[in-house]
Amino acid sequence: MEITPVQAASLLGKSERTIQRWIKLKKLPARLLTDGSYRIKVEDLEKFRQDDESLLARVEVLEQEVARLVNWIGRIEALEQEIAELKRRLEETNVRLIYRFGELEDLARRVDALSRSQQ
Repeated sequence: MEITPVQAASLLGKSERTIQRWIKLKKLPARLLTDGSYRIKVEDLEKFRQDDESLLARVEVLEQEVARLVNWIGRIEALEQEIAELKRRLEETNVRLIYRFGELEDLARRVDALSRSQQ
């Protein structure tokens, strides 16, 4: 069975211009009629239909990968926030330790002074 380029475009979800371009590039076999129009065998469209189906399958796989990456990005952002909080807490702890170390040094000086005065 043969169909027109307009019908082929409709079947494949493409524009008539795309079908005409494929015919001109010899990508799609077509029979030229005496009036200058073309006819295309339906079976010659199967390759293009399969290509579209494999493209749709690939798009679906890519969409799943994007969703997985978006999930990872969310997890990474949450971890970055946790790291920032841990850094803040570590800095606070360091400040307290420095303060306590200063107190210990002061206490050590007092003990040293007391032990000298008792000698």
